Amino acid sequence: MEILRRRMGEAPERLLGEAAAIGGGNPRRLLDVAREFDGDYSKWSEFASAAAERERALAALGRPAHMLAAELESLGGASASDDRLLNAMGWTRPRVVQVLAEMEAAGLVTSSSLKSGQGRPKKVYKVVSAGQFLQRRAQAETQAKGPTS
Repeated sequence: MEILRRRMGEAPERLLGEAAAIGGGNPRRLLDVAREFDGDYSKWSEFASAAAERERALAALGRPAHMLAAELESLGGASASDDRLLNAMGWTRPRVVQVLAEMEAAGLVTSSSLKSGQGRPKKVYKVVSAGQFLQRRAQAETQAKGPTS
């Protein structure tokens, strides 16, 4: 709560409580929540709804996806071959790749290529924030409606 108070300033106490619940005690996630608003809380209910929907989507994929998301958030992102991730999860690289593919298909992670030294670039995955999940949902709804005349 103290992190949120410092970052979100004069936000109502109820909103700080909801933000803390969305952050789940993870400092990175708490800061992501605080960054989303920059003092304008007019879209808070939409954001909170997206955060809840994101959690439901993650829960629908099951415990392995939830565990992997928590570890990715604590690392700030990782590739499927990252030794820190593999050791923390106790999984093989193919298992991480499988769960990441499920999460990517559900719109719960993003990936980017990172060139480091020789060889192919690594594909680094990060869990989407509630705000990103909200944007993706809005884009999907716009695409589903199709072009308007």
